[in-house]
Amino acid sequence: MAVPVIKGTQVRSIRSFLKRTIGPRLWDRLRRGKARVRRLGRHALHYGGRPRPASQTGSATSRALLCYLPARAVRNSALSSHPNATTCAMLAHLLAGRGYRVDFVAHDSMFPIDYSRYSVIVGFGEAYEQSFYVPFAGKRIYFQTGSCPSFSNPAEAMRIRDVQQRTGIYISPRRQVTHGWALSAVLSELVVVTGTAWTVSTWSPLNPRTVGLPASTVHQSAPPLVAPLDLSRTKFLFLSGSGMVHKGLDLVLDALALPALDEEDLVLDVLAPARDEPDFYKAYAEKISNDRRITFYGYQPFSSAIMQRLLSESTFVLGTSCAEGCCSAVVTAMRHGAIPIAAPQSGIDIGSFGIALAELTPSAVAAAMRVAITMSPEDVMRRREAAWRVTNAESSRAHLDGLLESYFDMVL
Repeated sequence: MAVPVIKGTQVRSIRSFLKRTIGPRLWDRLRRGKARVRRLGRHALHYGGRPRPASQTGSATSRALLCYLPARAVRNSALSSHPNATTCAMLAHLLAGRGYRVDFVAHDSMFPIDYSRYSVIVGFGEAYEQSFYVPFAGKRIYFQTGSCPSFSNPAEAMRIRDVQQRTGIYISPRRQVTHGWALSAVLSELVVVTGTAWTVSTWSPLNPRTVGLPASTVHQSAPPLVAPLDLSRTKFLFLSGSGMVHKGLDLVLDALALPALDEEDLVLDVLAPARDEPDFYKAYAEKISNDRRITFYGYQPFSSAIMQRLLSESTFVLGTSCAEGCCSAVVTAMRHGAIPIAAPQSGIDIGSFGIALAELTPSAVAAAMRVAITMSPEDVMRRREAAWRVTNAESSRAHLDGLLESYFDMVL
């Protein structure tokens, strides 16, 4: 029985999604009529100009399938400003530059796709994994934004256990990987992982052709380095998406209750959707509300005035995740000069300017924050400048494009 071709679309506003995701240059081409947009299917969107000659190899009439971003990000224009959307646009641009007509599909799509139409598939998720169950003669590049689920799934479970043992409260998991991934990791021609050498090490035992890539951020040019207005108060920033226990917010809140951090001049700004996780928020609402050193903002888009102000003012950013490819929120703060306090599991390269977390416990977090509090103003400014300079160089569009081009050369 023939595999049905995708029909319909998940995109609520094609115009809004394209403008945010594919960038101003292609958007201008679309408006001038030099590129075409058409509906390919319920879970897919096709975009691009006329086929161009491949820069190195491949046919100008070849098609590439990009399995990236969840369906909710495709439907929600606010989520399409996430750094993953930037990466998605970069991958599409590089594939188009090699002469491929690029089709996009949500990575969590379960709609049957005619994979025989494509000569290369790039991405991850269910839509990618399903290509191993049907005839496919092309190449696959598995693009992962997190540590291997064989590590991350148990890591979150152990963090839940730690919270339960420490507080007596069970908090539901939020970051478990439940879609297929083993075939993708083992059988793909190449695995590209965002993060550090530590993150790569969680995947490389499954596939020796595994390479690393720094995380992209929402800023395509280096933001200015702004000197903190008041170095007499040490300002810490906690940024995260969903999964408060996975991300380690409980560690930070419990650390503030320890004697080592009995400081009046400490400030913690929390930008995370903790209220969206009722079990977590119920357990920690009292600590968040009663500690006057904590300001809780909830989730804030990167483009918001609050986010921009805090990014420029904060001295330190906390990376307490138990398993991460590379926390793009932390990297974004580092691009503004925030000094990272992070564990290896967070996928953050702290270089010589950051503060290492010895382990993911409240006492270790408190000890690292204590080091930050006692740091001299001169040392703070030196480390901020180094974090700003190094991170902006490694996360620049030119650097990421160059790495991806070299990785594509290995397969395409």
